[in-house]
Amino acid sequence: MKQELYLHIPEPCHENWGNMTPTEQGRHCASCNKQVVDFSLMTDHEVLNFFNKASGKTCGRFHEDQLQRAMQDTKVEKKKGW
Repeated sequence: MKQELYLHIPEPCHENWGNMTPTEQGRHCASCNKQVVDFSLMTDHEVLNFFNKASGKTCGRFHEDQLQRAMQDTKVEKKKGW
């Protein structure tokens, strides 16, 4: 049986996202000198894929509706042309 992933952030960061330097995957936080990945526009499948490949701790920005629920690993298939 597949294990479900619930995202929970007990102590959210209070740094201002707008003050961070943009990077390819999100922003760089000068306060803690870490990359903050922007998960807010990712699908559940993309988030799960990221964490399956990640090693170590990850700082991330999430939309409120991505937290406190089971992530659904549903792959969106592209429609085929004629």
